[in-house]
Amino acid sequence: MRRFGRIPLVPLVALSSLLAIAVAAVAVFGLREWQYAGRPLPGTVVAEPRLTGSLDLIAATTRVGVAPGDLLHVDDEATRRAAVAAGRNSLLSRAAAFLLPLPPDRTVQPVLRVQPGAWRALLARLDRYGRPPQAATVAMRGLQPVVRGGRDGIRASRAALFAALVRHAREGQSPIHVRWAAWPPRVGAAEAGRAATTARTLLSAPIELRLRRVRVGSVRPAQLARLIRFRRVRDGYRVGLAGQPLASLLRPLVRRWLRGPVDASFRVDGPRVHVVPARAGLDLDAHASAAAILALGGETRSRVAALRLARVPARLTTAAARRLGVHSRLASYTTSLGAAPPAQAQRLRLLADRLDGTIVRRKQVFSFVRVVGADTLAGSLERAPAGKTAPDDAGARAVILLFAGALQLGLPILERHSFPVYATGYAPGREAAVSAAGDDLRFRNDLRHALLIAARVSGRTLRVAVYGTRQSRRVSVVPELPTAWTAPPLAFAVVPPSGRPRQRLSAAGEDGFEVAVERTVSRRGKVLRRDTFVSRYRPVGARAVPAVASLSRLYLSPLPG
Repeated sequence: MRRFGRIPLVPLVALSSLLAIAVAAVAVFGLREWQYAGRPLPGTVVAEPRLTGSLDLIAATTRVGVAPGDLLHVDDEATRRAAVAAGRNSLLSRAAAFLLPLPPDRTVQPVLRVQPGAWRALLARLDRYGRPPQAATVAMRGLQPVVRGGRDGIRASRAALFAALVRHAREGQSPIHVRWAAWPPRVGAAEAGRAATTARTLLSAPIELRLRRVRVGSVRPAQLARLIRFRRVRDGYRVGLAGQPLASLLRPLVRRWLRGPVDASFRVDGPRVHVVPARAGLDLDAHASAAAILALGGETRSRVAALRLARVPARLTTAAARRLGVHSRLASYTTSLGAAPPAQAQRLRLLADRLDGTIVRRKQVFSFVRVVGADTLAGSLERAPAGKTAPDDAGARAVILLFAGALQLGLPILERHSFPVYATGYAPGREAAVSAAGDDLRFRNDLRHALLIAARVSGRTLRVAVYGTRQSRRVSVVPELPTAWTAPPLAFAVVPPSGRPRQRLSAAGEDGFEVAVERTVSRRGKVLRRDTFVSRYRPVGARAVPAVASLSRLYLSPLPG
């Protein structure tokens, strides 16, 4: 029987053990790698920054106190990513962290960021101890642009200051000496020189001007040099032209193509109102024309600039006029001028012309004096003669008719004055007075649409009408009986003892009184407002009473018939 040799058991056991340990280590490594995926390795610690307390910054010879916690903050997400990445740069470092019983310690410094507001405030404070830069300038001197170079300044080094603050948060370094760095201006001589080159090219020769392929004139270098402006921008200077002087220079050259805009208006046709369409105007487009001239400042052989015109819209367009809602007549009143003198009739025509076409928009307040003008009023109504005739004033008739229309439409009356004395020919309490001294008629348009006031003198008749859109509004105006009658003062006639008066007086006085007019405005059964308009009329003239004189006494007696 064949005998085999003895197999060495010790190396075999050792090899098997090593193999088993390796397999176990690989398994443990893989398991730990899976467990710590997205997590810091064992033994990794994030350091705590020193952000409490105060810190001194030494800028030049000045000590500036700051709070690190106000300037810096910890970026938690960036710090977490740094902690996760710590120790993972090699397989050996990861194996040491996962397989050793006591993994090596790793300290990760937190990622610090500046607080934007506090950081900018600190830099602005430190820069006051430095020297600001001076930008290069360019200006016209006659026909030549002249460039003046700038100068660098000195300010705190941003990078060095931030690094010093981070070191303080990690190591507690204090105080911090501020380092200074050059502060170059944003605009240097090169940027200013480019603007000067553009200006020189622009002024190299006269520029021919055309509009719609028609030559309208030219602009000489001397004229253009007075219009050139250098405007500072972020990265240099921009060559421009003064807008208003350029428009004044070019507009006469294109005058025959220009026309002014015409606003939309209203044409009254009996009880109806029609909108007369607006018409846009044409004017010089100064901005586009200046751009066409400035385009010649580049490297170009052409010296022809094409001017542009722009449409000028009307202030009141056709669509806006139609949206005002002025369609039909709401109220109309007329009065006869009678035997008014020609001067008064002429003043009334001028007043009617200023009043005609007035638009009172929704929620707008109408003022008679503001629309007509104090210079148009023929004086204060308080000086109008009293008696049996109406006040002799051009504005009295128009304002009375307009007040009647506002009263009928139920508009809120903000200011209204009555005549100081009652004048026959007008219903008591239904008139209104204005004067250049301050009395006015004001009302507010509280309707859902605008109102159009039309006033016209035809022959010896004045007509005032109000146009708009009819609404379901009912107005009731009820006058009350006159009250508070006031007699005029007494006048005396001296009668001698013979019984014959030296002078006979006539009793021509008129009593004064008060009257109130009640107005109720309602819509669909709901009362919107109740108003009371009180008019107080002074007595006019005097009551004549004779006085009898004797040698010893003076006594009263009835006036002889």
